[in-house]
Amino acid sequence: MEFNPKIDLGNIVTLAIVCVGLAVQWGTNSARLSAVEVQVAKGIETNQALNATLISLQIGIARTQAQMDEREKRFDAAVAAETYREDQRDLHPRKQQ
Repeated sequence: MEFNPKIDLGNIVTLAIVCVGLAVQWGTNSARLSAVEVQVAKGIETNQALNATLISLQIGIARTQAQMDEREKRFDAAVAAETYREDQRDLHPRKQQ
C-alpha cells in the first residue's frame, strides 16, 4: 500500500462536508444548551417563588396555631372559673327566703 500525497477534489469536498457538519452540530448543541440554561433559570425563579410561598404559609400556620393556643387557654380559664363558681355555690348555698 502506497501513500498518495496528492490532494484531489474529492478530499476537499469530504473535508468541507465534515467541517459543515461539525459547525451545524456545534450550533445545534449551543442552541440546546442555551434553551436548557433558560429553563434552569426559570426553574430557579419558580423554586424561589415557591419557597417564599411556603415560608409565608408556614408563618400563617404558626400564627393560627398561636391564636388557637391562646383561645384554648382563655377557654380553659373560663371553664375553670365557671367550675370554681359552681363549686363555691355548692359549698355555700344561698339562703332561700
